[in-house]
Amino acid sequence: MIQKIFAGMLAVVLVLTLPLSALAEDTADTTATEETVAAQEESTPDQEEEDTSTEPSDPTPTTQPMEPATPTTEPTIPTETEPTEPSTTPTSPTQPSEPTEPSQPTEPTQPTQPTTPSKIPTAVEIDTEHVYHGMDRAYEDGYIPRTSGNTMHLVLPLRTNGSLYKDEIKVSLGLGASASAPFEIANYEKIFTLESVVPKDTEEPQDVFLVQFDVALAEKRYNGVYPVTVNISGYDEENNSIACIYTIYVTITDGQSTEIKQTAPEVATAEPVIYISGSRVEPEKAMAGEEFTLTVTLKNSLTTKFVRNMLVKVDTGNLHINLLEDSNVFQIDKIPAGGEAELTVHFGTDSSLPAGKYPLNFIFNYDSSKTLNLSSTGTTLVEIQQPANMELVMPRFADSVTVGETIPVNFQVMNMGRDPMYNVRCVVSGFGFAPSNTGYIGTMGAGTSATTKIELYIIALNASKGNESGSQYGGTVGTVTLIYENENGESFQQETTFETTVNRPIVQLQQTDNTEKEKQKAASQWWVSVLILGGVILAAVIGIILVKKRQKNHGGAYL
Repeated sequence: MIQKIFAGMLAVVLVLTLPLSALAEDTADTTATEETVAAQEESTPDQEEEDTSTEPSDPTPTTQPMEPATPTTEPTIPTETEPTEPSTTPTSPTQPSEPTEPSQPTEPTQPTQPTTPSKIPTAVEIDTEHVYHGMDRAYEDGYIPRTSGNTMHLVLPLRTNGSLYKDEIKVSLGLGASASAPFEIANYEKIFTLESVVPKDTEEPQDVFLVQFDVALAEKRYNGVYPVTVNISGYDEENNSIACIYTIYVTITDGQSTEIKQTAPEVATAEPVIYISGSRVEPEKAMAGEEFTLTVTLKNSLTTKFVRNMLVKVDTGNLHINLLEDSNVFQIDKIPAGGEAELTVHFGTDSSLPAGKYPLNFIFNYDSSKTLNLSSTGTTLVEIQQPANMELVMPRFADSVTVGETIPVNFQVMNMGRDPMYNVRCVVSGFGFAPSNTGYIGTMGAGTSATTKIELYIIALNASKGNESGSQYGGTVGTVTLIYENENGESFQQETTFETTVNRPIVQLQQTDNTEKEKQKAASQWWVSVLILGGVILAAVIGIILVKKRQKNHGGAYL
């Protein structure tokens, strides 16, 4: 009978413990903070019981149920079977393997889309591709402002990669030094608005700021190439100021010549005069710090008399231009009547010689067929240029990059030469790179340095023009091109390469709330099992005590 009662009590305990375990799982879904609060609430009643236990002495008899030592061996039987149930329940937290579903976002190569224009600074650039009205060719083909009469006509199409405040820019012209410039000095400043214009070479309209100026030319002007600076300013939609400077070179061909032309002087006698009728320099561009060869053509002004025994003395007149011959005096035996003779002389220059045109003087002493000790002089100009010495300081580029990220790259440019350079800019190209802008610096004086920043958006390799059939990811080579111009409008460029690896985009999976809750449930499951086990033991002890009392009351056990 006792065994039946005990079995019944055990069944009741098991039934009661099942909802307790379910209740424990539900409570495990709450946050860790709520569990700690509950633990604190359980601990505080213990303290209150300790405080009140000092007053009554009656509760001491409650220790009597602990007398039977024999029942302690019997409850050991449930401890072997029941703990198996809680051991199986903790396996339930393994169910949330579902969060593996977010692996789906790995399939898109969509990161090519998020070119967030908001992060790209607004810039104004020249439309170098199209020919607009008033232009004879595009800027990429060498556009030169047109001159007619006493007016220079300048056309500069500008476009932007973003939106500007009121869709307008302010443009002003810098015409150089008034003493040497061929322009009439005036206030050339205008406001230009964005407009849709159809160029001459295409039927598709282009959204451009079509900058046009008519600049008056001075009546007394000299032939040559003159720089005109175009100063552009404005604001973007976020009220950030933008500014850039472009240099346009204007060629004057209808003015006075700056070359010294040697003409035969008028003489009262009928004796021949020797003069310089022409000259050439090799190499054509004489550079400071290098050697050059000058060949002059000597002309006999008379067609009736020859000259003989001619001595030619060369005088550089400059300490930085050196004659590389054994002597500065050269002999020419004879020049026929009306004839010519050539004289070739070698020179060297110091690297410190500033760029410019320098005169070289010649003194001629000779005899005619009847007259002795005749003389004349001649001068020719030699243009010396300072070699461009621009240095690009490359930053350290990352060994690997990821599709979708934007990398800011700073480039430092130094002008190590002795002449200013114009329209200095850096351009980045290569498969996998989509630069948001050109690193434009503008004019750099001699001995100066400047820094420019380029935002590089990383794209898949086969998303680059010219590599559509290539691979998406892998190694690539980028090129940084430094472009600049001298005062004569001659363009130079130098290239520097770098290597990196383009990796696929990284999709970062975020933990779901369910995953976090399951972790909390697993962490708190141990005390739930302890509570259940303690309840089972307590119920078994109470059942045994009740059975013993009933046996005493009835005078024995029911078998």
